[in-house]
Amino acid sequence: MVKRHKNERTVSCCGVQVRF
Repeated sequence: MVKRHKNERTVSCCGVQVRF
């Protein structure tokens, strides 16, 4: 998994924004 950014719900994986 990608490290959590400022927005925990929004994670960018492989340049794609995935909402959790």
